[in-house]
Amino acid sequence: MTVSVVDAQARFIAGESPLIFEGSWNADMFTVEGLNGDVFSAPPPKGNEPVVVFQSDIGVAMNAATANVDACREFLAWLATRAAAESIQKNFSSGFFSMSGYEVAQENPYAVSFFELAHTYKTDERFIWPKLMDLYNPMNDAVLKVLEGGMTPEDAAGSLAAVAR
Repeated sequence: MTVSVVDAQARFIAGESPLIFEGSWNADMFTVEGLNGDVFSAPPPKGNEPVVVFQSDIGVAMNAATANVDACREFLAWLATRAAAESIQKNFSSGFFSMSGYEVAQENPYAVSFFELAHTYKTDERFIWPKLMDLYNPMNDAVLKVLEGGMTPEDAAGSLAAVAR
């Protein structure tokens, strides 16, 4: 049996799953009436420092052939302003944060909790993916097998180590 992201979220909200690994972009999911939970960083292996990973998966670029170079540059410059940071907070779902460096108040307490993780722990970027792309599908498969009871965590780790060699 495979559990989709949507099914995992539904099970968590229904109280059928005690934990869910999520990102700040889904902070609004935690505001469902009757859901009482908390946001925290997964504990690292013993002896290691906790690290929170940011996914800055978005970029904005100007097409070199555009007839609107000045407008594009004006928009790109605006993205680095406080007004842009406030607009992102106001117009996007809770949990999307401007990377401009401006602190903007979040109304969703779960989004605040996610944001505070970045100021509590060391942070890292998700750009390790090129080194792990060959492991992406095997990792997903192993995690699902562990969650479904078809593989132990130790066996999953061993299967990934074998693929990584």
